[in-house]
Amino acid sequence: MFRDKIIPSGVPNHIITSEEETALLFPDDCNTRKCSDICESYTAWVIYNENLDYLHCDDLSWQGKKKCK
Repeated sequence: MFRDKIIPSGVPNHIITSEEETALLFPDDCNTRKCSDICESYTAWVIYNENLDYLHCDDLSWQGKKKCK
């Protein structure tokens, strides 16, 4: 675990390699229609963007759209 930064994909069960890190994009990991029962990737995004809009729309991202409206 990294003490000096928030991991956007949640706390992994293993060390994330650079290939895996680039593959874990918010739209794929934090899409209410695509994620599994445990959507760990939401936490850092919610804290960083200070909203829960991911509950209402599935086209949000780290670099792009931050709000549904």
